[in-house]
Amino acid sequence: MNRLFKAIVIDDEPAAHRLLKSLLLEHTDTVEVIAEAGNGNEALRLIQEMKPDLIFLDIQMPDLTGFEVIEKLNHQPNIIFTTAYEQYAIKAFETFSIDYILKPIREERLFQSIEKLKNFGKVNRGIDIGNIKEIIEQLHALKKLLPFP
Repeated sequence: MNRLFKAIVIDDEPAAHRLLKSLLLEHTDTVEVIAEAGNGNEALRLIQEMKPDLIFLDIQMPDLTGFEVIEKLNHQPNIIFTTAYEQYAIKAFETFSIDYILKPIREERLFQSIEKLKNFGKVNRGIDIGNIKEIIEQLHALKKLLPFP
């Protein structure tokens, strides 16, 4: 049985927004769109309020970039970036995102992303991002003390 991921679609381009929602109708057994945001500030409010399992996140938006949205979050959902800009891919994967889809989104590419989500996606409810950063720093410090690479 597939797990249902509650998702928020975040994109300032109405046409891209509509296309993604339309393509997601083929994946209602896995993804349920519970809200939509047209800018970063609206996205922050909805994510904090609704605590989704997943966000489809555009990078270039007029008020906040997708990366700025992520930095301001206390709740950390799974992230699938949807953007027209390929130059942000490395930075996106440094955020532990599930995937990075270039616009215009193609049906087969979204299918691959949903499969990845099913295999690797998890709910991060109740995790304090500050604690995770502290744990990572401690692991890096510990790694320096170990006698092997």
